[in-house]
Amino acid sequence: MKKFALLIGTVALVFASCTQEMPGTDPNAPQDVIFTSAIEGGLKGLKAGDPTTCSNPEAEYALVVLSGETYYPAVFMVDNILYTQAIKLLPGDYLLETFALMDDNGTPNDKSDDVIVRAAPNTGSEFAAFVTNPLSLGFHVNAFEKIEIPVEVLCFEETSYQHFGFAWFKPVATSVHQMWFFGDFCTKFFMNYTGSLYESQKRGLQIDMPAIFNIELYQNGILTATYSNEEYFGEGKPLSVKYSDKTGIEDNFELKLNVLVKVGDEFTYKYMHSWFFQDDEVIINQHGIEGPGEDGVYDFVLGNCNAIQADFAFAPYMNLPETAGMSVVQPSNDPDRDCYLTMTFTGIGSGFDIADGSADGFCFDRGIVINTGTPYTVNIYSSLLSPSALPERISDKEWDRVNWLANHLEQFSGYKWYDFQQVLWKLENDQWDGSQYAYVPAVSFTTAGSMAKQMYEAAVAYGDGYVPLPGGWAAVACINSDPDPLKAIQTVFTIVDP
Repeated sequence: MKKFALLIGTVALVFASCTQEMPGTDPNAPQDVIFTSAIEGGLKGLKAGDPTTCSNPEAEYALVVLSGETYYPAVFMVDNILYTQAIKLLPGDYLLETFALMDDNGTPNDKSDDVIVRAAPNTGSEFAAFVTNPLSLGFHVNAFEKIEIPVEVLCFEETSYQHFGFAWFKPVATSVHQMWFFGDFCTKFFMNYTGSLYESQKRGLQIDMPAIFNIELYQNGILTATYSNEEYFGEGKPLSVKYSDKTGIEDNFELKLNVLVKVGDEFTYKYMHSWFFQDDEVIINQHGIEGPGEDGVYDFVLGNCNAIQADFAFAPYMNLPETAGMSVVQPSNDPDRDCYLTMTFTGIGSGFDIADGSADGFCFDRGIVINTGTPYTVNIYSSLLSPSALPERISDKEWDRVNWLANHLEQFSGYKWYDFQQVLWKLENDQWDGSQYAYVPAVSFTTAGSMAKQMYEAAVAYGDGYVPLPGGWAAVACINSDPDPLKAIQTVFTIVDP
């Protein structure tokens, strides 16, 4: 049984002069290294001695030691392939000394009680006979190329803890300014991009690919240029965006980022983000840091498969229609059912992440009604978007906590649909007491050990800022399109695989 780990790099934006050497040609530029591992039967499919089963807990992250440096990327499964988040490495020779899968013991913010559940055995150990290539494994990194390295793991322990860092080049700015952009696109559904420009990349379709994108340059509200990396499929070098400002005159600039993604069944450039600045100002990244730092590079990533913080991290892309027809009904009064509402969609084209037909649904807005059986036209939004990208009505809802809960329900064995629904209302209003309401049975948020209390407290403790990894689940919110607030209906949502 083989398990490889995927380490995926981020994208780069660089502030530079038009006289500066293009950083994409720098032989010292970092590279994305990918470890993957095929696992039949999920993470339970490996065991030292008997490789058919493994009774250890599931792993939440990997411990990776490369040439004496240690990193802790999260792990996730896609189609029986285990991936880790990405590590960006400078070109050179590396030695993979330790690769272990770790269980966080239910305390993701505390590594002191974590346990090793699987690891790659070392040469000469008693478990080396169970794998083809025991550690240590040597490999070479070339600039601006992705590689994949197989690592076989068993139910086996070995660990070492250190810290890791990296650096890039620093361009120099003059009176003519350049910014360099390089992006990552992370998607579980990479095979859906067959026939797109991504398929022409050097290593083809992958769960993490260099983003193909264009940037529109607006000066004082007027589109003055569009820059694109389509010609070289986003690989090998960052995208250069040149601009100049008039001396003594205040110029306002906007850079609009559009990434090549699938919308329905079509591949098209979709707007993702804008950067605003004046004259020769530097961009402030999402962490409040001015400029690209010592490396001279702005990183952005579309998705959540990077372990190193990018300068700009955008929500995992969800292929959603803008609108749809929707009606809801309450299922039969069965306490073992899976949802509060059954949603029925109509008018959705092909290729989207949701489709015409029925879906399990839940709701926010406890004090707003929705009429069962009534057809509505609804606007559809990914809950992974930033609050500024969502309508005001739903921008302040606890979507990160909802998504954390939806991705960790296996921790709450025996929970019922009404526990989940009541927790949603509690997340919306922390004064809610869990009373019976609108055909939802009562729960207790005060009784020690109650399921709803456990779910609510865990979502509050661990959900802030949560973004699902590829292969996770995310809420898709539906609100009616009528602009009249007096005609507002309850916010309803379903959970889909983004």
